[in-house]
Amino acid sequence: KRDSGTAACWGDWGTGGLCSDVDFHGTTEIYSSDGAFVAFKKDLGTAACWGSWSSGGNCLGVDFSGTTEIFSSDGAFVAFKRDSGTAACWGDSSYGGSCSNVDYSGTTEIYSSDRAFVAFKKDSGTAICWGGSSHGGDCSGVEFGGTSTINRATSTSSTASTSSATSTSSATRTSTATSTSSATSTSSAMSTSSAMSIGR
Repeated sequence: KRDSGTAACWGDWGTGGLCSDVDFHGTTEIYSSDGAFVAFKKDLGTAACWGSWSSGGNCLGVDFSGTTEIFSSDGAFVAFKRDSGTAACWGDSSYGGSCSNVDYSGTTEIYSSDRAFVAFKKDSGTAICWGGSSHGGDCSGVEFGGTSTINRATSTSSTASTSSATSTSSATRTSTATSTSSATSTSSAMSTSSAMSIGR
């Protein structure tokens, strides 16, 4: 409920169905992975995360200041800071939740599969990939010169988890802190795809 800064959650508590301790005031966007959510407060440069920690439900220590976009795979998030060319990642490393070695300078867009991310640098015709190597996280040997778009090869929606409760929001757990390289995560992670393709 954007006007009142509140929300109600339901479903499996372990994957985000319980959010009674989440403070939604100031939230501008909500993103999801397969088992967690992020209430992003762009104007404040903060966010609140809940759900399965292994799927990105714990973002304590992530610095959201300057974040322009958030992206997600099934088990991780990326907070992208377009203006500074940096980003922060969290969640399961095998799903792209670790990106401390990624150089985001010149990145024009970030794409995701179910278990990987691609930082595409259109102007230079290059890209960096990370996450599950068999799901698009390894793009060594791929020629990105002349590429205009990157697409998921397949996409199917996943089923919702079992319901257990409803809760209304009002409370605490916002994050502000420290974490370097990395960045945002946009899409919801309710779809699965294990490969990507490029368009020219």
